[in-house]
Amino acid sequence: MHLRRCLGDPHPGNYLLCPDGRVAFLDYGLMRTIEPDYLEREQALARAVSAGDAAAVHAGLAALGYLPAPADFESERLLAHLATAGQWYFEPGFRRLSPDYVRETLEVGSSPRSPWFEQMRRQTIPPQALLIRRMEGLVFSVLGELRAGGDWAALAREFFAGEPASTPLGEQDAAFWGARSPVSA
Repeated sequence: MHLRRCLGDPHPGNYLLCPDGRVAFLDYGLMRTIEPDYLEREQALARAVSAGDAAAVHAGLAALGYLPAPADFESERLLAHLATAGQWYFEPGFRRLSPDYVRETLEVGSSPRSPWFEQMRRQTIPPQALLIRRMEGLVFSVLGELRAGGDWAALAREFFAGEPASTPLGEQDAAFWGARSPVSA
């Protein structure tokens, strides 16, 4: 986040858990820098979904380039789709992820049986967002395979709403970056 880097291939084959508990990342081939204004607009979209603001969700998706013909999309349906697909990181409280939950969540928009399928297939995905969405999907899948549990909404709000750290690791991260200026790319 601080360096605006996006790693598009965060799957288990590209990192190792070291004996001392650190994680070693092995492949940076899909590492890209995200422009600050684009990243802020993505964060604003997440804040709008979290707040249940359908008009801001519509405006945000249009501004980011997801809606090729914005007038053809209903604000409430866009909000409902994103809130359902992102329920795991928008709803506060502890949630244990599982492979089945990940599969069901990913199918929310991609299955022809989904109530949002027709809407989603008319959308576009901006080039900057492609890597972000890939990273999110892979991280979500890995967390499900690990059966990881946590208050994912609290972690997400650290990123998109600037809220205080909610975990000891987050506190360490905040302390580290509080003493440094992010490196600009």
